[in-house]
Amino acid sequence: MRVAVRQQHSHVVKILLQKIVDIDRILSLDAESSTLLHIAVLNGDDETVKLLLEAHSSVTAEDGANCTALHLAARSGSVAVVNLLLDAKSDITRSNGEQKTALHIASEYGHGEIVSLLLAALCPGSLEANSTSSCSPRGDENGRRWSFLAQQ
Repeated sequence: MRVAVRQQHSHVVKILLQKIVDIDRILSLDAESSTLLHIAVLNGDDETVKLLLEAHSSVTAEDGANCTALHLAARSGSVAVVNLLLDAKSDITRSNGEQKTALHIASEYGHGEIVSLLLAALCPGSLEANSTSSCSPRGDENGRRWSFLAQQ
């Protein structure tokens, strides 16, 4: 299964997912602390990401750097994959081991369309023309984690 995901053979992944009984074992972390979802996300393989999400792959699982699939998608730059992860209710405000959210990472890598998607998900309506909504950043008690609160 891992080879099929790494090689972006989504048609093979689909066949294997239909035949596997113990899906939790297959979707678990490998020696590199990456799930199959992480690998598919890094490859920008939206078809395989969709299949894995339909098979209930965890969007909250972290790799060795405490990155979730959304952090990795923000880095790799696939808009389609980010959309799939947002639809799967990935936590947009979650920080990785470097205390960066997906929004920080997308900004750092210059992925403007992903930045817009993440902001729209954080503050629905705030990016629309003639909107009176805005987002205000809020840190935790230590000032490390940032989330955004929509304001009317």
